Amino acid sequence: MNTVGFFFQNHLGAIFLVYGLAFVVMGLVIFAQPIAESRFKLAKIIRQLGWFGVLHGINEWLDGWAQLYGRNMPLDILRLGMIAASYLFLFEFGRRLFRLEMEKYPAGLKEIAGCFTKVISPALAVFIVGASFFAPDPWRTGMTWTRYLLGFPGGLLISAGFFFYYKYTKKILEPLGAKKYFNADALAFLLYGILAGLIVPRGLQGPWQWLKLESFFSDIGIPLQVFRTACAIIAGWATIGMLRIFQLATIRDLEKEIARSKRLEMEREWLNNELVRLNEKLVALDKRKSDVVAMVSHEFRGPLGILQEAIDLLLQGHGGDLGPDQRGLLEMVKRSIARLIRLVTGVLDISKIEAGKIELKKERIDLPALIDEVVALHGKKMADKQIVFQKKLADDTGVLWADQDKLSQVLINLLANAIQYTPSHGSVTVAVGGTESEVRFEISDTGSGIPKEYSEKIFDRFERIGIERQEGTGLGLPIAKDIVELHKGRIWVESEVGKGSKFCFVLPRNFRLRTDFSEFSTHKGEALKGALCDSLRW
Repeated sequence: MNTVGFFFQNHLGAIFLVYGLAFVVMGLVIFAQPIAESRFKLAKIIRQLGWFGVLHGINEWLDGWAQLYGRNMPLDILRLGMIAASYLFLFEFGRRLFRLEMEKYPAGLKEIAGCFTKVISPALAVFIVGASFFAPDPWRTGMTWTRYLLGFPGGLLISAGFFFYYKYTKKILEPLGAKKYFNADALAFLLYGILAGLIVPRGLQGPWQWLKLESFFSDIGIPLQVFRTACAIIAGWATIGMLRIFQLATIRDLEKEIARSKRLEMEREWLNNELVRLNEKLVALDKRKSDVVAMVSHEFRGPLGILQEAIDLLLQGHGGDLGPDQRGLLEMVKRSIARLIRLVTGVLDISKIEAGKIELKKERIDLPALIDEVVALHGKKMADKQIVFQKKLADDTGVLWADQDKLSQVLINLLANAIQYTPSHGSVTVAVGGTESEVRFEISDTGSGIPKEYSEKIFDRFERIGIERQEGTGLGLPIAKDIVELHKGRIWVESEVGKGSKFCFVLPRNFRLRTDFSEFSTHKGEALKGALCDSLRW
């Protein structure tokens, strides 16, 4: 025995300690890795190797104890259980690893991998248990077949599995710097499968009786456990280093996600800037449109007024006597001009609201007198259609501070609509009431009613309902809505088809004057461009 061999032989306890520690640490590190969500297939089976490491490390400590303090039956049974369980995990990990990328293998290798189905591991375990049970020395027989049938082929399968897994996953693993770890692990488990699976103590039966632990020591001069320990240390180091691929892959994925997020953020910022620029452009165009519409509408009012006065003079006979047909044509023209004047007036009102040029006057309003004045303006129309009118005012309507002209315009529009859509011999009701803080107005009719799907649309510009074409511009309700909202009130409709409609609006009794009308200039300009021309072609 040489000096080195003598040294190791006298320190076998320490060697077994390091031997077992290398595998136990490897197993614990595997269990500690958060790899459940990893995209690598290896993550699904790596815990099998962890179980091998922990169980086999404990088994080597037990072997060291037996070497130092002698064997006994309970210890032998425990050692056999530990080594059998650990080698079963080793073989199962090798079997799964070898098949992990088998769909990419060449035809011949794929057939070999296909033979290692999941029934092999339990079949070998049953064989080992049966052979040990019927043998004269169960412990020796079980130990021998465990090493030969599980330890040795398990090491070979792991070695080949690591080699092929890296080969067919190289595109992903190479940037992670994992090649040296896979190569070292493949070599370490190949040697360990040979050293721990084929070289057994003298007396253990098997096909290779000449390859024994004692002959190895006599030929080499160094205990076999030293080489096994070296393999265990290399395997532990390589496996722990290999586990970095899961962390590095996660970091790479995170870096890619961060880069993607930054790119999206830059694109979002660019889009926001574009939207701001386009919005500013649209606001400018909307203002120009409103100015043009207001200018055109204003220019129309003059000539239309002159035409209306001229037709009134002709109808009064200032141009000579008129026949029935001539008078009828002039009456038709007069009605059309009156409608155009209403349209132009409505467009001007909306343009002023959108431009924020409406100035409200805060004044105390005599509500009964205001209602009588508005009703009087529609008296002839109601008489012509024989509409029954009802007025319901609360005994004490209280005080309302608002812009009387604008409130009158709202009531005129709502009452005109109620009369227009109420058939002959129907009824229209105006009711006023309220609370200490607000006043409620209701204009009800017995007309055809409004479908539910139109209850919001009727307050949009130029929106009109009904199968037959009705007179009107489609601007009365939108203007009424804007005026009510300028007073910080709200307006809505309650209607049922076939039973009439009730338009309601509520105003605060003492509203605070608005100083900022910008919201009406940017958000309420729905396509007035061209609307005037469309109505003129009507």
